[in-house]
Amino acid sequence: MAAPTFACRGSSGDGVPLISALIARIRGNPGLLAGFLAQALQYGAGLMLMPFVVSRLTPAQVGIWYVFLAAQSLAAVADFGFQPTLARFFALARSGAQEITRHGLGKTGNGEPNIPLTRALLGAARKLYLALAGGIFLLLAVFGTLYIAELSRKGGLPVQQICGAWLIFALAIAANLYFLWIPAFLLGSGRVVQNYAFLILSRGGFALFGIIIIVAGGRLTGLAIGFLASQLAARAVAWFLLRNTVAAHSRSWNSAETRPVLSAIWPNSSRLGLVGIGAFLISRYNVFLISSSLGLATSAQYAICLQILNGIASVAQLPAQARLSDIVNARVGPDNSNLRKLVISSWAFYWFLFLCSSIFVIAFASPALAHIGSKVSILQTSTFAMLAMVVALEGFHSLNGFIITTRNAVPFVLPALLSGVGVAISASLAVHFGYGVTGVILCQGMVQIAYNNWKWPFMVYQEIKK
Repeated sequence: MAAPTFACRGSSGDGVPLISALIARIRGNPGLLAGFLAQALQYGAGLMLMPFVVSRLTPAQVGIWYVFLAAQSLAAVADFGFQPTLARFFALARSGAQEITRHGLGKTGNGEPNIPLTRALLGAARKLYLALAGGIFLLLAVFGTLYIAELSRKGGLPVQQICGAWLIFALAIAANLYFLWIPAFLLGSGRVVQNYAFLILSRGGFALFGIIIIVAGGRLTGLAIGFLASQLAARAVAWFLLRNTVAAHSRSWNSAETRPVLSAIWPNSSRLGLVGIGAFLISRYNVFLISSSLGLATSAQYAICLQILNGIASVAQLPAQARLSDIVNARVGPDNSNLRKLVISSWAFYWFLFLCSSIFVIAFASPALAHIGSKVSILQTSTFAMLAMVVALEGFHSLNGFIITTRNAVPFVLPALLSGVGVAISASLAVHFGYGVTGVILCQGMVQIAYNNWKWPFMVYQEIKK
């Protein structure tokens, strides 16, 4: 539910307006600029690629491409919260911790980096992600291929060709999952800028390779190869970034050393993992449901609109994420007046940017797609507006969830999981009874507004009104 964070410095108690403060901080902090670029590419790489995809692929091909992209998020679910936990453990080893425990900080040292513990963590991380990557590839290669083959037959696409592209894409997803130990190590080692460089190459490379391939006449197979190439290129750059670290000299692992580390990782990761499962059911399940029940062309319309709106919401949350340290400092102070200013300015920025951008997109997306020769249309204006409302409220409660986590609390595990199950069941019933995409969107909105949409903003409001 909470979004990725940035490493920032300083405070904002002088009441400088949000945008001016952010510009000043970016000028004096290259790491923050790299962080903004990495986050923008995380959500913007697909948007950069979208005009080329919709103007050169058929509606059925676009629909199945968005199924590919939805499956890509399985890597984040399979991670199950391990990456942030490992990053914290690497940071503890760097600060001199003598051991990793299931709860608490364990024995502290003299502040010198604990190299043996770091090696054990590296072995555990590689072993863990290798197992996860192998498991996710087998899952996608067996059950995913059956699903993709059925969708291809329904959409009139060449089954063998699409399944071949899918297997390449599944391999790229597995590679992406395995390489997640790299940003965990870089973040935990204090190499924030290097971590952002790795992420920029991984995400930006996907967009760059994809655009080049599709302009050159490639189709789904080419896009899948581009995704795999971007992961391998990012790994090659990571080798350069890691060359002077202990990671460059830790190629094997000792089971006796890694076993207790893996045991300690699980309880710290499980809560975030459950939130990830709920988020996947809420945000991605509908793509699979619409593809299999309403057809690839309808799925393409829905997925394009959802991608645009999710991108807007993500950008609208960036200023709050970039001011993580300011929010934490205001809590530690405690400086409730400063916390109130930070929260209210983040709220105001979110709603201003989302409302203005979504109104513009709803008004001009259709003629813009027609202008570039898109073979895919978007949802009807009323349905698009309804989806925008649902995404706006979800993005806002996610923003407040991020603010809540800055006090080291994660109270939304069970609500996120139950909401995900509720969305999946109700949306499936809506399609079964013939309510189509509108019914799917309404179900998602009603499940979320029943609790999450108001609970987490209200919790933050109660805190800042003191």
